[in-house]
Amino acid sequence: MKAKLFFLFAFICTIFSSCDLTGSSNYTPEISLWASHIHRTDTIGLFLTDEGGVLRTDTINVGDTIVLRMALNGLSNNLTELYITPSDTSASKILLPVTASLDTIFSKSGSNYSTRHFVFLPKQNFVYFPIRYIAAKPTLNAYIQLTLASDAEFKSSSGNNSVSIKIKIPAGIAK
Repeated sequence: MKAKLFFLFAFICTIFSSCDLTGSSNYTPEISLWASHIHRTDTIGLFLTDEGGVLRTDTINVGDTIVLRMALNGLSNNLTELYITPSDTSASKILLPVTASLDTIFSKSGSNYSTRHFVFLPKQNFVYFPIRYIAAKPTLNAYIQLTLASDAEFKSSSGNNSVSIKIKIPAGIAK
C-alpha cells in the first residue's frame, strides 16, 4: 500500500511541477481587415503579397474613398497602442471617426489624433475601428502601416506583444 501511495504522490508532484501555475495567458495581438469602397457599389480586393506582413488592394482611382474596417484583438491581453502611419501624406488622406467616438476608446491625454498615435483606455482587449482612405494623387507606392501593441509579456515563451501590417494601396487616374 505504501508503494502505491508513493507512486501516486510522485505522479502528482510531477504533474504540478511541469505546469505553469502563474495563470498568465500571453498572445500576440491580431489585426483583421476588410476593405470596401465608400458607396459599396464596387468591390475592392485585399490580397496577400510575397512579402511578409504586406497586403495589397486593387488599384483605385484618384479621389476614390475606401473604408478599411479593422478588428483589433488583444485576445486575453489588453490593447495598449495603435499607430497608423501613411507612406506619403500628399498622396493620400486618412479620415478618422468623429472625436467623440474616438474618446470612448482612446485616452485623450495619451493619444495624438493628428499624428494617428492612439493610446487605448484600460481594459480594452477587442476594438472595431474603421478609417477612410482617400487617394489624392496617382501612385503605385502608397501604403499605410498599422502597428498594434498589447500588454502581453513573453518571458519564457516565444511571441511578441505587437503586430505590424503594411497595406499597399495603388492609385491611378480614372479614364
